[in-house]
Amino acid sequence: MTLAATTSSQTVGSSTSRNESRTRSVRPEDLFLSLLDCPACRQGRGLVPQRHANAAFLACSVCRFFYPIVDDVVVLLPPENNPRGRRGELREAQPFPIQRAAAHDVDMKALIYSFYARMNEFGRAFGVDTEPVVVDVGCSTGSFACWLAPEQIYIGFDLSLESLRFARRSSGQFFVQADAQRLPVKTQAVPFVVSRELLEHLDDALSGAREIHRIAQRGAIAVPTLDFPFLYDPLNWLLIRRGRKARFGAYGYGHQELHSIRGWRSLLERAGLRIRSERPIGTGLVLNATDVVWHSLYSWRDFDNLPRRGAPLGLLNPLAQFTRVAHRFDSKLLPGKALSHAFEIEPAG
Repeated sequence: MTLAATTSSQTVGSSTSRNESRTRSVRPEDLFLSLLDCPACRQGRGLVPQRHANAAFLACSVCRFFYPIVDDVVVLLPPENNPRGRRGELREAQPFPIQRAAAHDVDMKALIYSFYARMNEFGRAFGVDTEPVVVDVGCSTGSFACWLAPEQIYIGFDLSLESLRFARRSSGQFFVQADAQRLPVKTQAVPFVVSRELLEHLDDALSGAREIHRIAQRGAIAVPTLDFPFLYDPLNWLLIRRGRKARFGAYGYGHQELHSIRGWRSLLERAGLRIRSERPIGTGLVLNATDVVWHSLYSWRDFDNLPRRGAPLGLLNPLAQFTRVAHRFDSKLLPGKALSHAFEIEPAG
């Protein structure tokens, strides 16, 4: 079931209503499978559930490559980078082995004030809580799934298999290991996409933005910018004004490419995306000042070696309520200034 692309705001509204109605009548696992495509062929023919030697795969009927399913994570890396995969003849389609499960844990970082406040500010700003299906490109440990309502379908894509294993165990939602610069998704199949602080991690951010343009009807993208406030990262705030940078804070966490807000806007437009609205994400005096603590602990470490620890889901609700109230006041202390900037996007044509 590939959802049709839309071009005008009126068509987007009517298409959204049709998507919501169709989503209610389709099993979540069937909808998930319907979006996927072979990352090598990308001909829009989808993938067929198969079994071989008691292991589950999704196979391409064109190139006959069998993509493995590991701990309920679909590994859709290209064949040359997919050693657990194999080639073979397709047999009769088997039942799809992945179903949505109940959430029981949350990544501990979602309990941190600054992290949850950014996530909540992003979600509220772009109405993500109203979307029946949310596809998250660069989902990391799937923390955003805990912000959504239980009835929303969440599908996460990331390159880190360990992050995705954690995400699946914690949230019970759907996850795919994939290269963001060659997404295994049918063209214009995604009704709503989010991408939070992914593009700066890529070797080619423009290529990643073009992939979002290819797969999505509309969505929201957040990126860190060089227009961050002094309190967020005093070290790099001073260094970049002298033509230098340190692997810390804004330039930590494995970030490869940063731009000013104007620079990111230009990049998204070159990727074929129309910007419908934009706003800073992560405003607040306390929010930005306390982030220096996390920079000292984690920003200088390799991204794949950052800790992944779960916390009981029951802890999230009371802390989330406190965070929302606190951030309502904190955001007024440093309005309009933040590390990240978010863009509501749709294909330009």
